[in-house]
Amino acid sequence: MLKKIYKKTKVFYALISLIRPILFTAGFTFLLSPYAAIYANDYQTYFDSGFKKGEKGDYFGAIYDYTSSIELNPNNVEAFYNRGWAKAKINDHLGAIADYSEAVSIDPSYEKALYGLGWSKSQLGNNYGSISDYTQLININPEHENAYFGRAYSKSKLSNSYGAISDYTKVIQLNPSNDDAFYNRGLAKHNLNQHYEAISDYSKAIEINKKYKKAFLNRSVSKTKIGDMKGACKDARQAKSLGYKSMENENWIKENCNSSNFKFF
Repeated sequence: MLKKIYKKTKVFYALISLIRPILFTAGFTFLLSPYAAIYANDYQTYFDSGFKKGEKGDYFGAIYDYTSSIELNPNNVEAFYNRGWAKAKINDHLGAIADYSEAVSIDPSYEKALYGLGWSKSQLGNNYGSISDYTQLININPEHENAYFGRAYSKSKLSNSYGAISDYTKVIQLNPSNDDAFYNRGLAKHNLNQHYEAISDYSKAIEINKKYKKAFLNRSVSKTKIGDMKGACKDARQAKSLGYKSMENENWIKENCNSSNFKFF
């Protein structure tokens, strides 16, 4: 029997981008002393340097510079968020959570930091915590596609398939071209033994993305469940042709997909 594969989707697992450097303009000439001007320029210089390093993949260097910026301006919410982002990139999710939390304490409606909290908590297996953060974000922005996707994923990890289906459906309403939402909703329906409905979702994902090899594979699994062995074999072979490598899949095809196994009328 084929193995059911869960996909780390490109939508949910793509970290939200850094906050770009702030450009000081003439509107900031209200600073009252030359010392204040130096202070502002210093923390901005470190912030800009951290941003450049982060874009180049130098996350440790970025963390160092954002830390210097924060020391000079402890209320710099963007620096806390960006330092959290850099920490998440090196899988320091505890450190990222601390920085995102600080950003949210400065600005409770800071959407990117709330999303970051949900993401990093899910990476540490704290799915209840991530659901809470995504829900807070959704309350602020009811059309936040990634928040619904992240919450759905965390619900699925807690075996709350109905809740996951509800959130993936919301993602699809917001973005009908989200192939990953159809795919993941199909997985959730499969877990509820809703195999015909799962096949429909996998088919929609494939319609959007013709090379979605895991959708072909899992559609094969669901077709097997309803007794459509011919269709299951076709999908299993298609997954293989698209580059899905699995000895389990190879062996299943050999055992179940010989032409002698089918009767043609």
